Amino acid sequence: MSRNHILLPTDELSLLWRFFDAVSTAIASRLDRGSPPGEENLTFLLCELLDASTTDLHRLVYSLGDVKKALESGDTGLTLDVEFETHAHSRHFEAKTSGADLGLVLSINHPILGCSKRAVLLQAKKLFASRKQEPFTLYSAYDSFDPAQAKLLQAIADRFYAWKSIYYLWYNPTTRAFDDTSTKHIRSYEATANSITSWDHHPFRDELLEFGYPFVFGSYGQGLVRQAEDQAATKAWRLAQPAMRVSSLEAALNASNGVRAAPLLQSLYQTLARRSELVSFSPFADFMMLALLDSRIGNSGDDWIELAEGRLKRLPPKKPTNQQLDPDPLGDMIHPPVPRHTVRVSIRSTLPSID
Repeated sequence: MSRNHILLPTDELSLLWRFFDAVSTAIASRLDRGSPPGEENLTFLLCELLDASTTDLHRLVYSLGDVKKALESGDTGLTLDVEFETHAHSRHFEAKTSGADLGLVLSINHPILGCSKRAVLLQAKKLFASRKQEPFTLYSAYDSFDPAQAKLLQAIADRFYAWKSIYYLWYNPTTRAFDDTSTKHIRSYEATANSITSWDHHPFRDELLEFGYPFVFGSYGQGLVRQAEDQAATKAWRLAQPAMRVSSLEAALNASNGVRAAPLLQSLYQTLARRSELVSFSPFADFMMLALLDSRIGNSGDDWIELAEGRLKRLPPKKPTNQQLDPDPLGDMIHPPVPRHTVRVSIRSTLPSID
């Protein structure tokens, strides 16, 4: 069987998932209280929470240090490295070329598990309450979403032949910031959408069946084998949602109905229930597992990776076509906009070399 994936042992998967989920919870908790931070502030906070040199400035329920220590004590011989850098943009540049907020470069280098290096671009948007000082609802919207910007990003991906390589990162509070009715609906979405569809659409389904792997990672508590004592933790996880979510660019456009309208939280939850895309409205930790291990996520081309790393790249020529298309969103652009930040996530071997 040909495989698109790298399979990590389930214990290590669980450790990695816990760290990324802790980062998601920390971002959501920041939106729960105090003056609401802007999207740029939240993205910078995300970078700090992930980066090895700055994550200790913040308190996480499961930190990068915790996961590295746990990995060190295991037998697989791997560790996790995360770092970020910010690329200077002038205000004029930001106003004229609104590109992605984050370039995410993902690499695995292990003599037994395999090697890969891919990149994705992430555009961040936060959820806005309908009125200030009022709770969020399912009808709250991502007001800064701009379909024109989405189509520009899509055109960039098309030029680089980078399929499934641009995603939207949604910043949401926990259910504590929602009204009671919306909280109950969110918990129901989390309980039903995942339990009904996640196994059939699980990206590693064939490999899991072949090798007898338990279905342990993914949204919290969605394992095939559940213990009674896990139920309280599962409910607590659902109360901490929606937190940080990720959608494919196509799912984001579908949720906005392709018009100049901001997608509603409810619209994105409906894409999760339908599961029309591999990444519909995925929890951040789930997405990170997919992005690291599934070659269908991201692009391994050198030019695309360098763009995600913040290097100025020349835009590939437009594809020849005989169809009459809408005006090219890229116009006469020569260089696509580089992301504001780059985050590098690496799983590497700690095994000694064999002579």
